[in-house]
Amino acid sequence: MDWKKLHLDLNENGLKKEFDEVVKKALVNWLCDEIEETSKLLKATWQTAPEDGRKEVANQLFDFAALLSDLGEGAYDD
Repeated sequence: MDWKKLHLDLNENGLKKEFDEVVKKALVNWLCDEIEETSKLLKATWQTAPEDGRKEVANQLFDFAALLSDLGEGAYDD
């Protein structure tokens, strides 16, 4: 697909803003799905980790929470 031509065609037809919104929504939906799957995996890992391995899993959970926080802070930046 020629993305440059698509971009020019969208601009000429006044559809670029609508296209950008559709792409943003698709990316947000994909990201939400990835977050949900990662959360499930981390929770399962925590529940099955041996006592001495839970510190590493806890560190991963905190890192994941920090990432989500950073993403949330930029969610409304345009």
